[in-house]
Amino acid sequence: MELTPQDLHLHGDSIGDEGVCSLMSGLSSHKGKIAFLDSGNNSISAKGAFYVAEYIKKSKNLLWLNLYMNDLGGEGAERIADALKANHIITTIDLGGNNIRAKGVPEIAQALKDNTVISTMEQKLCLKFSSFTEM
Repeated sequence: MELTPQDLHLHGDSIGDEGVCSLMSGLSSHKGKIAFLDSGNNSISAKGAFYVAEYIKKSKNLLWLNLYMNDLGGEGAERIADALKANHIITTIDLGGNNIRAKGVPEIAQALKDNTVISTMEQKLCLKFSSFTEM
């Protein structure tokens, strides 16, 4: 019997956008079933969020995703929100500390409205409420 990991913890490894591209490519072809992915504090920007979003759209097993303290910004948040609309497996996601401003907030809100499977979303240090005046 072959055991495969279900949890992958890469928090604080500074893998960046190129690293997350390689990681998502590897996970997409991985025969195991990753249920918990911690990619927090890894210098992932909106560019890297594209790769994460593509993986989210295809994943049939991912339940918990931590993207805390990266630099997704509004554009990255939009990409993740779009992916969450297509994924009805993820129950918990952490987008805190990603410098999400007025751009990205409406898309995240709509994704939460459309996707009733998500039961927990962390967003501490995420939203800059003073930016809502820009909307």
